[in-house]
Amino acid sequence: MKRLFIFSAIVCLLSCCVKENLLPPSVSGEEVLVNLEFGSSSLEEIKVGTKATLDVIPESRVSNMFVFVFVGEKRYYAHYFDKNCLRASKELVRNASVNCWYVDQMSSATDVATNGVLRIKCPAITGAQIYIMANIDADMVNVSPEKLNTITTLSQLKALTAVLNQEITSRNGLFPMAGVSETVNISSTGITGSTSGTAVKVTLERFDAKVKVNFRVATNFELPKDEDGIITTQRLKEFRPESWCVRNLPKGCYIIPRDDADDDADAEEGFFDTTPVIFETSGTESFTIGDKTYDSAVNGFSFYMLENREDPKKTVSSFSEREQKNKDANGLFDSSNGVWTNAPENGTYLEVKGEVVMEVDVSNEAKKQQLAADVTYYIHLGDVDKSVNDYSIKRNTIYTYTVTIKGVNSIEVEVKTSYNDA
Repeated sequence: MKRLFIFSAIVCLLSCCVKENLLPPSVSGEEVLVNLEFGSSSLEEIKVGTKATLDVIPESRVSNMFVFVFVGEKRYYAHYFDKNCLRASKELVRNASVNCWYVDQMSSATDVATNGVLRIKCPAITGAQIYIMANIDADMVNVSPEKLNTITTLSQLKALTAVLNQEITSRNGLFPMAGVSETVNISSTGITGSTSGTAVKVTLERFDAKVKVNFRVATNFELPKDEDGIITTQRLKEFRPESWCVRNLPKGCYIIPRDDADDDADAEEGFFDTTPVIFETSGTESFTIGDKTYDSAVNGFSFYMLENREDPKKTVSSFSEREQKNKDANGLFDSSNGVWTNAPENGTYLEVKGEVVMEVDVSNEAKKQQLAADVTYYIHLGDVDKSVNDYSIKRNTIYTYTVTIKGVNSIEVEVKTSYNDA
């Protein structure tokens, strides 16, 4: 199972009293120093990325962190941790009397994880929640330390959206992330869960999902068709890929993830399409369908996108129904009431063009013919292995799609997802 990179913020015990002008008056009349450990889990997927997506090392980098502490609506702590307050070791951070941090960056594919520690000065309070954002000064989105520092209420933070600065599917290696703790108590003895009394763990999730797509061919797969006793057999020989693009990519998303997908619409800043480009990778693969083994060329591509959780217009019972388009009484495509019959209009989908080469054998003819047909495949994204009615792409998740071509009008789509919340 492939797992996407996460951060865990683990709180340790300590004690000390300081005063900082940035902070509002302390609830208990004192301020305490707190160590906040964070780290990433290791990734099982260790391989070089394609042109559009990166490998595990740049995906694991941390450049900065912004930390909030709220009690209800009220902000009691806010600080931006950047390179100016970076220290050379964890020991220097743990013994410091100021806000500072250390990060041990992942430097090779064999490293266990990226990890570090934050030292924060915070009021001693109960019933609080910690909100953390990382890599928020990246070129990718319009979120900055200055914008976050203007946030004074929890409602403002939850309403804040991140919007792409460029309508692209590649990234520069600094992935914005966010997470929230359980309800905690902060005191001179450290930070613990309000109900559990144990150390607190905050999981940071990327705003992005990573989508990888591979097209393969069931070479010599036969599709027979009987018309008035005449059997025509299409025997698939080759797929020649030409281009791919993605439609309905969201321009923005909430910084703090919502539980309900219906809330996502409030964060919509519109959608965009990518321009058609050629496939990025090629290789070979052996696979089985039933009891038969196929050897095939495999062509692929990959990209990043902000989460886009969508519900279907109508539920369906088969994969082919996902891509049905609206037609009028004469059987012509009609988009006056939307393009799709069952899929959501704002659902993200692939548009892949190519040429399918096949051998045609007609039972009442003595010879075989080889034909080539231009094809366009539309594939709505979502976890179709979980449900044929799933059209959602969630943040911090890897989606790996395997598309098996069986004929001009016949494809099979499998998807493997990877999400780690621990």
